[in-house]
Amino acid sequence: MEQFAEQTGGRAYYNRNDIDGAMAEAIAETHATYTLAFYPPARELDGNFHPLIVKTSRKGVTLTYRHGYLANDDSKADEKRRKQELESALLSPIDLSEVGIMAAGAKDSGGLLLRFALDPKALTLQDEAGVIDEMFVTLNASGEIIAKSAFEVKFRVTAANRDSYQKNGLTLQRALPYPAGASKVRMIIQDKRSGRLGSLTLVLDQLDIQ
Repeated sequence: MEQFAEQTGGRAYYNRNDIDGAMAEAIAETHATYTLAFYPPARELDGNFHPLIVKTSRKGVTLTYRHGYLANDDSKADEKRRKQELESALLSPIDLSEVGIMAAGAKDSGGLLLRFALDPKALTLQDEAGVIDEMFVTLNASGEIIAKSAFEVKFRVTAANRDSYQKNGLTLQRALPYPAGASKVRMIIQDKRSGRLGSLTLVLDQLDIQ
């Protein structure tokens, strides 16, 4: 226990009945602290444990700090989690409504063209820019997947399009293949920054034929 506490920058207390006293000691030790931080470059995020050493030239000082860190690439973990959430949304028997979607489509012998708008209130902007993931799945009458595609879309809200964005939402279109036996298309949208999900299922027989 002592080794674990030392490696993580803490102190182990055991075989003591005065828990209040132990807590008071721990609080007293942190009445004056310094915070040191650094950010390793992306190329060094190798998933391995790296030791940390902190030194001071001041005498009579006891340093308490973490003795190492795992260089995990959190962006890769987030991307994996997002993909898992999209796949889970695909398997959901009901459409999801965190991201509102309005869509219309037209089909012809060359494929399927979808036009859709996303509720701007569900999309997260950073410096007037946003990112969404799109997934489109085509199903046959038995509910089997016969086509699947995914895209990442980056967009920016400017002075020129802000009024339209706020009034009509984020408007997009996507050309998709129209394989034989296609019955439905399910679209899943995820706002990458917030993780919000929306989905909509379109019955192809109800779309306009050109």
